[in-house]
Amino acid sequence: MWLTRGATYLVVTLMASLCITEAESQAFNSSLAIGIAKHLHKAYKFHNFVFFLSENLLSDTDVMADFLPQFWKKFPRMPYVIVTRQHYRMQGFLDKRSLIYIFITGYDDPILPLAALNLRRIRYYPVIFVFLPRRIYDKPFTVGSEAYVNFTDNLVNIFEWIWKRQFLRTFLLSVDNNIYKHDLFPVARIINKTDNWSVKDLFVKVGKNFKGHIIKTPICYDLPRVFRLPNNELSGVSGKLFKAFVRFINASLIDDATCYSIKEPYNLTKILLDVSEARLQISVHSYTEMLNSPAGSSYPIGINDFCFIVPFRRRSPEHLFLQRTLQNSTWVLVVFAVFYVTFAIWWLTTEERRDLSLAFLQSISSFLYVPPLQILYLHTNYMRFFSILLFILGFCLTNLFQTKMSSYLTASLPDSQVNTIADLLATDLKIIVMEHELPILKAIGYDDAFLKRFLPVKKNFMDSHRDRLNTTYAYSSQTDRWNFIRNQQLQLKYPVFHLSQICIGPYYLVYPIREDSVFYKPLKYFILYTHQYGLQIHWNRQAFSEALALKYVNMMDVKEEIKPLSMNFFRSIWLIWGIGITLSGAVFIVEMRETVFTTIKARAGNKWRQYIE
Repeated sequence: MWLTRGATYLVVTLMASLCITEAESQAFNSSLAIGIAKHLHKAYKFHNFVFFLSENLLSDTDVMADFLPQFWKKFPRMPYVIVTRQHYRMQGFLDKRSLIYIFITGYDDPILPLAALNLRRIRYYPVIFVFLPRRIYDKPFTVGSEAYVNFTDNLVNIFEWIWKRQFLRTFLLSVDNNIYKHDLFPVARIINKTDNWSVKDLFVKVGKNFKGHIIKTPICYDLPRVFRLPNNELSGVSGKLFKAFVRFINASLIDDATCYSIKEPYNLTKILLDVSEARLQISVHSYTEMLNSPAGSSYPIGINDFCFIVPFRRRSPEHLFLQRTLQNSTWVLVVFAVFYVTFAIWWLTTEERRDLSLAFLQSISSFLYVPPLQILYLHTNYMRFFSILLFILGFCLTNLFQTKMSSYLTASLPDSQVNTIADLLATDLKIIVMEHELPILKAIGYDDAFLKRFLPVKKNFMDSHRDRLNTTYAYSSQTDRWNFIRNQQLQLKYPVFHLSQICIGPYYLVYPIREDSVFYKPLKYFILYTHQYGLQIHWNRQAFSEALALKYVNMMDVKEEIKPLSMNFFRSIWLIWGIGITLSGAVFIVEMRETVFTTIKARAGNKWRQYIE
């Protein structure tokens, strides 16, 4: 006899050999329950026994007064009793060799949600549900009676609850010595094992074969992680891994048709909420685990940093070409040498022929490898020797400078890149981030001036800019997205975008998955296998090739023509020339004033002498 309940696909198999007839029902048999526990203990060597007892049983029946004393006689342990209505998490308190009993009176028993909270993340431990319906466990009920219908409805609802909360290794004891267990795959169904139970059948580990079980998940556009090909086949870095995993566990993947268009972007917030509220078991859309997500997460696919990508500075400003051929310390040394040589020429010149301005011009001429002709007219040996030294110095310095300039102009080195927050604030770039990322960035404690640069946008706007490499903005990006963008720039001499050092993390790249999910362990080992065999590197290359063929991304090809030098190139020269003109004018005015003053003084002296004479 088969009973179904709506879309839950839970099926109760009531075997013909059962004695649920018009005869009287038997009370709960403590001896059978303890006998099963003995066989299980012999196989698994349990260290702990945990009991969740419904208040309804404690107040309405005396069954526990019969069961517990017999149980402690067979398994003497030091009891640890907790009486509470509050959450008391038991992860870390118990080990895997623990047998857990949950005594309930129906699917709406308050002990069930309390047990689910307490056993969070350890629901794969062996669990025995003991279902003792109130007011009928010790009374006769017949097939078709109201009591019987209530019993079967409760049974279906209990197993529906068990499947929804992902208790994986469990069976159920009930009145009339009935033993029920659920077969999860390909669809969940309840099987009565009363007459043919064995220890190895009661707690079956979930293996790799899910017998075609249907996994529903939305498949939307999230380049490079997930996207669909024109034939609706799943692709992308995370999509290919997930597709291989589904094949690995012999399951079936079905798109729940949330995204009707191939290019429709996904809604990460909604997906995480659906997973946390059990509307989805798992999602194909991986994400960087930096969000305060209510959903569980899978074993890490990889490690992601959350960084900012900025346009790459591919050339130095032209007016800095002359300046950057020599280091600042070298320029200081050259300037000092000019003044030092000026003083040396002035000092070595005979007193009657000393001229400071002329010595300065001769010093500059020597450094520029221009013969200082005035010195050659000085008929002194030490001045001629000094002239030879200046000639050699000017020759070496001028040629080295010209060689350095030629190398710099033929192979222009890129300017220093934007790597820090200060560098970014020195530019006029706005930073595009996802809407769900902004609260996290604010919580980190960045400076207000930096936060004002953020422009929160939706997924489609971000993709239209970042994936097309729009250099008018900077963007938030994770490691896996940056690897995709970096591949787009392989043919370029200089990249279009540069990964800055403004990063937070590292974070894990994970799939959203329910806590205690039946898929968690198979997915964990499958991810480890793919890392070990290098499959993820292969899938990354395949995903990029497919995205390139579909023109979701393009290989960047920037063709730059050689531009003639503009006036900006000579900015340093104009600056030096302007400073020189200013200083020359100031010196000229001083000399003119001195000359005028001397002339006036001389004339006044002559007139005074004439007057005296």
